[in-house]
Amino acid sequence: MAVRVYITRLSAVVGFVILVRLVLVWTIALFAHISPADVVSGHDGTEYLAMARAFSTGEPSSIPAEVRRHDVGFALLLSLLLRFMPDWVAALVLSSFSLGASIIFLSEMCRRHLGCSSNEALRVAFAWGVAYPASVYFGVFALSEPLFMSFILVATFALLERRWWISALACAAAFAVRSTGIFLVFACLAGIWNSNHDRRERMRLCLSFLFVAGGLILVFLAWNTSILGLIPSQHHQPQFGLPFASFRELAQRGVGREIYIALCLAFFIFAFAKLVREWRASVNPFVVVAVVFCGTFLAFHLILESLVYYGKRIYTAEYLDRYLVALWPFAAVSVRRWWRWPIIIGALLVSLVLSLYWGVHYFEDVRRHGAPLLEHLREAAVKSDSLSLRLNE
Repeated sequence: MAVRVYITRLSAVVGFVILVRLVLVWTIALFAHISPADVVSGHDGTEYLAMARAFSTGEPSSIPAEVRRHDVGFALLLSLLLRFMPDWVAALVLSSFSLGASIIFLSEMCRRHLGCSSNEALRVAFAWGVAYPASVYFGVFALSEPLFMSFILVATFALLERRWWISALACAAAFAVRSTGIFLVFACLAGIWNSNHDRRERMRLCLSFLFVAGGLILVFLAWNTSILGLIPSQHHQPQFGLPFASFRELAQRGVGREIYIALCLAFFIFAFAKLVREWRASVNPFVVVAVVFCGTFLAFHLILESLVYYGKRIYTAEYLDRYLVALWPFAAVSVRRWWRWPIIIGALLVSLVLSLYWGVHYFEDVRRHGAPLLEHLREAAVKSDSLSLRLNE
């Protein structure tokens, strides 16, 4: 395929995936009888927006205690945009940019390092953008998942291109966005160690990578705790148990939800198994990174039994589809031979229907029962004039 044609089609894929998210925002707003600003602030979006406003005004001490359970990387970047646009628009801009960057890096990675043709690479990137319902749905809100995935892909692509320092920077940025990004550091170190350099050079590269990524993470943690006093783990109070222990509470959410979560987990375990099989037959650094990251990430979330959310202990299995969004880039690549247009279009339709259903029912529940943070942030929302929060009206 000619370069110009490839770039044109890649741009079309980026534009379409972003358009899907924007259309969902306005469609959910229409059916839920709320504003697009209210939609974007759904789920934990209200908290991220409150944190971003506090950073933009230089008053991090004003961040409510309940909000401090979040990692601050996404809110920090978001705060840079608040000087130029309303907070909910800034969230859409940042998420759209993250989606576009992820599609570009994923497509190029498939072309350059996984032996895919240009058409195959575009199909993989397009499928990544539309085929996983949880990724599509949570990409509608002011949440950190799109940015986190973009840093994962930047770190992996830079590693494959042997731009070690860029990969280290992206790993540190991923950790700032979500602390589970620490698993990406381990994965990239494994990728470097399995490169075709001699032992001494590999040791030197690993130490250099660890110095940059680890040093930045330590600096970030010191700033996060000493200046902001934000220690997410203190608010989460994670409780660990045997694998799948949290699933015992999932049945209370209904058979439909239980089946859906089980299918999501089964798919990601299957994708991990395919990556392991590919790793045994190949020394491709991408496969090494994917296996280590997916393996450690999956293991961590399977033994993570519960967290504290607004004083109430919740079981993590209920939200496993959202947690596993971080693995979606590697999972989409692992089944890259599956992605034919009928399958992609079918997955897109499923994602749209489920996202609309989830979104409308979520805001109906918020209207009936209220959201835990609305009372805490009502005053801040009124002052900002950019987040109406009319959900209790």
